[in-house]
Amino acid sequence: MIYSTNLRGVFAYTGGPSFAGPFQGYYPNADVRVRVWRMCDFPPANFTSAGEYTVSTSDASITSIPHHIGYYPDFVVVQLKLSNGYISEAQGTVFKEVGEVSHNAVCGVIMAYNILDIRLWPATEGVGRVGVFCVSDGWGGNEFYTAATVYIQAWKFPPSDILFSQTDTRGPGIMVPSTLLMPQPFSIETNIFLVQSQALEGNNANYLFEAAGSALSDGSTFFGRIGAVVYAYNSEEFNLWYPGTGDFLIYVGGTWGKGDMSQSSSTASVKVKVIKTDSPLPGCGCAVCTSDWNTLTTTCDLAGPCITSTTVVYNITTVQQRIQELRNNLTVDTKNTSSYRRSLTCADDSRPSAAQIGYLGIGILCLTGGLVLCADLTSLAKIHEDDD
Repeated sequence: MIYSTNLRGVFAYTGGPSFAGPFQGYYPNADVRVRVWRMCDFPPANFTSAGEYTVSTSDASITSIPHHIGYYPDFVVVQLKLSNGYISEAQGTVFKEVGEVSHNAVCGVIMAYNILDIRLWPATEGVGRVGVFCVSDGWGGNEFYTAATVYIQAWKFPPSDILFSQTDTRGPGIMVPSTLLMPQPFSIETNIFLVQSQALEGNNANYLFEAAGSALSDGSTFFGRIGAVVYAYNSEEFNLWYPGTGDFLIYVGGTWGKGDMSQSSSTASVKVKVIKTDSPLPGCGCAVCTSDWNTLTTTCDLAGPCITSTTVVYNITTVQQRIQELRNNLTVDTKNTSSYRRSLTCADDSRPSAAQIGYLGIGILCLTGGLVLCADLTSLAKIHEDDD
């Protein structure tokens, strides 16, 4: 359990009365759960970009990164490597439009993607201080970073790995439930729960923006225009909140990206989904998986020792080799089976009764053949006499 030391701060907040949602939540205490995956725990990403791009508060416009995979990825991670070596992540929500006064801080990078590219809007200008990452204004410190190197991974999973998905159009005046019940419980330990908002019009039509797990705004005028969907979940349901009249489900503008490709959407298509992250595949089998985050690559060392591991590693070459090994081990040559050999030989039976039955059978066959032969001989003899 962790407690907030800031008298005005909390760990989770649903946005107050100006946000539409199932209930109002304000939580100064929380149990914090941290989950960490290795690169080897996921299949190889369908698209990676390792340090090829940067974002900065001095950028003149947004950064657009083509991924060329031609469809919507199911899961996208945009990581920002700071100058001190720490890693932050881009987000999909805006909770403050601009800094109102010189000591206000507006920091972060907004990200969205479609079937062609990934767009990044860094905080770039305003009255207050800006950064691609900062710790300030009640967050327990005063650290600012004005630039970062971008690392991206994007995956398209098999349909069987999308355990649940539902999409609704949401916004002011649209009557849809704020609580979405799932058809069955899904483990929060082994699955990823994700909420995204898709723009229906404007400069970013059809782009997907990630929702947030807590509101950083109460919707008051101090924060200016905001754009966000806030969500919480357990193993059985999703709960959704979004701003009311005057604010947006999706917003980028003001401090963000110097106004380039701005967006103000009070209505959006909101998708919730559950992605499976476990698999029956036995890791690398008898190979050792290694990864390099700096290049976003994974390899399986087939020459390594055989190890027992529950780690899931999806390496295409290794999987194909493993499938061939299983096929060879499970395939039976029918001509080498005992049943096939027995079908070609007679079994020996040394019991006297078996011999007696055999002799009797031979006798019956000989007698039958003899009677037929005698009848034929008699007929032949009679025919011969008539000829004479």
